[in-house]
Amino acid sequence: MVIKFKPTGDLDINTDPSALPGLVEGKNEVSGAMRRCTNLVLTSLGVAKTRDGSSKVNTSAVAQTDAHLLVEMADDRYLFAGTVLYKDEVSIATGLTSATWRGIQYNAWNDTTDTIFALNGTDTKRIDGSNVNEWGIAGPSSAATLGATGTGLTGDYNARYTYVRKVSATLVHESNPSDAASSAQTLSNQNLTVGVTASSDTQVTNIRIYRTLTDGGSYYFDQEVANTTATVTSSNADSALGTGIETNNHRPPAGSIVIGPSFDGFSFILTSNLLYFSKKNRPESWPSTYFIEVGPRQYPLKGAAFFNNVLFVMNQNEMFIIQGSGADSFFPFPIKTLTGALSQEAVAAAKGRGIYRVGNDGLYLFNGSVDEKVSETRFDPLFRGETVGNITGLNTSNVDNCFLIIFNNSLYFGYPSGSATYPDNVLVTNLSTNRAVHYDYSQTFRIITVDRTNKRLLAVDNSGFIWQLEDQSVTTDNSTAISWQIETKSFTDQLAKYFPRQVKYDVNLGTSASATGTILLDDSSHQTHTISTSRNTTKRLIATGNGDRLAVRMAGSGVVDIREIEVI
Repeated sequence: MVIKFKPTGDLDINTDPSALPGLVEGKNEVSGAMRRCTNLVLTSLGVAKTRDGSSKVNTSAVAQTDAHLLVEMADDRYLFAGTVLYKDEVSIATGLTSATWRGIQYNAWNDTTDTIFALNGTDTKRIDGSNVNEWGIAGPSSAATLGATGTGLTGDYNARYTYVRKVSATLVHESNPSDAASSAQTLSNQNLTVGVTASSDTQVTNIRIYRTLTDGGSYYFDQEVANTTATVTSSNADSALGTGIETNNHRPPAGSIVIGPSFDGFSFILTSNLLYFSKKNRPESWPSTYFIEVGPRQYPLKGAAFFNNVLFVMNQNEMFIIQGSGADSFFPFPIKTLTGALSQEAVAAAKGRGIYRVGNDGLYLFNGSVDEKVSETRFDPLFRGETVGNITGLNTSNVDNCFLIIFNNSLYFGYPSGSATYPDNVLVTNLSTNRAVHYDYSQTFRIITVDRTNKRLLAVDNSGFIWQLEDQSVTTDNSTAISWQIETKSFTDQLAKYFPRQVKYDVNLGTSASATGTILLDDSSHQTHTISTSRNTTKRLIATGNGDRLAVRMAGSGVVDIREIEVI
């Protein structure tokens, strides 16, 4: 009777080890099922290899270690941590509210500059380069003051003014207008004077003045002046006035989640159970009436994702598809899903697959029509907080700190284990094969992001360091050899209970790598073998003994290729 293991199956900590699949042929059994698979990858068929290493991006930690958000834009890293915003680990803004930040990358209206728009429930910021400004522009708090001078106009006139930001000669954003003067100015062959108050907001470049027609009540563009407190003369004839004034360029609401832009240029902000949306292609203009109510108020919105160019939003219990194409038609339609989402960080949309979410009791996937608890079959104990083998269970008290992210066709699920607050363990699932492995970096990572410019997976630890994960240029975790483990199913049906027996290990060892094979009888260690030579398949003696269940565990550190284990 021969037992063979090749790493061709799945990691499964839910099924009884003796019930894991195997192929029985006569007195022989072959299985690729695994009870442990830590810090190994299964991308090469029939081979388990040590995963890629990780390295610190910054040599010196940032002072603020309470990391909230990391965004890569135009090859620069923007880290919101504590009360500080860092660009490439150098402070560019201080005095911020220490809270969970979320952000999007877009460009202002009529501008091509790469820009981050970010918020945290209190602060709303617009970042380009090293410039940190308010997101949107607050309108003037002082009404225009009117007077008369010179000769020209006759009738009753009033005026309002706005603050604007221009890039070179191009208008990219305009605030809401000031109040009009309390009463119109009566002119008799005179010009109108308009007193304006400068904005203290450093992003404001100019002031725009809007005036009524003779005896009118609507306001039209009259002229543009520098951002200074001044008295400006309006002498244009009614026929020379320009476009009408806009009164709905409100600043964004102080929401907790922002997502966008959609394929047709809308940005969205979630706050409480309300979904706000901007003007099309204008991420700094948020009319006060541009929102819809999504679900009951007692269930605030927790996450959002685009899938197949459609927006889906979630509270903790259910998911909604946002139907419609604009301000007059957006409508939330509830979907019959098994659960909603716990946080924005625990939502990830995968092309061709669906929307993954972390729920209180597992990992869920909505494929556009059906919702499924995809973790139940193989990883259910983890979500009950149970430790199986070397895979520590989830700290269910901090399940809302989990993260999900897609990188290189794999789904990374980070979770806090044991008593941890933030993720210190990762399950990585290949989206093509659906095979999962377990990673342990011996680090806690608060946040994670994809550096799309350099095609890197970046994470921030608890000590102010940014790490590159899946770093193909290194084989260690910041110069520390990577420890790994793999364990077979428990073989029972074809097991000859009496020993001695023999075992062969087909393993390739990298420089300075170490490996040990352990024979497990009835879940207890029966024999260990030190493996020091690559691809040496010499038979190793298994000591006298007997048992009903046999499994083999291999563990070690460094770079290895594990190909086959055979018990004869």
